[in-house]
Amino acid sequence: MWLRQVHGTEVVDADTAEGEPEADASVSTKPGVVCTVMTADCLPVLLANREGTVVAAVHAGWKSLAAGIIGKTIRVMRERAPESTGFVAWLAPRIGPEAFEVGPDVREAMLAGLPEADRAFTQGEGDRLMCDLACSQKWRSPPRASPRTTSSTAASPPIRIRAASTASAVTARSPAATPR
Repeated sequence: MWLRQVHGTEVVDADTAEGEPEADASVSTKPGVVCTVMTADCLPVLLANREGTVVAAVHAGWKSLAAGIIGKTIRVMRERAPESTGFVAWLAPRIGPEAFEVGPDVREAMLAGLPEADRAFTQGEGDRLMCDLACSQKWRSPPRASPRTTSSTAASPPIRIRAASTASAVTARSPAATPR
């Protein structure tokens, strides 16, 4: 499935979506349904639960990251696979911190949504900053929602990070292939 990527936070269900939906992430639980993203400078993130029963592909530019696309995608994944015991993220090639020069406005926007993003910035020339998109995230899954509330203060497991090749696509395992 191809997405019309807009640097937003819309997450679509790749199992039922038709055409080319306007979104920056897709989620699937069906084997054979491929979640994909295309990037140039943005951070492509492939996600899967440890069980391999739900997967996602995220097109994460600085605007999407600042607006919380990673956390929103994982919340959707949890809704689709509540048995999830943790998540793995593969970070594919993206613009590096030595080449991604931004202004103070980008730093301010990211810090408004992600206070931990300060570590993603180093001083460049003059008022310019160098940004490492991958360092802007805390890489912990968002808290599980309890049955009675929409949020929880329970600690969330960290997301295991892996380096990915140039591929930016992922598909779910069949239930028979899932380890028990």
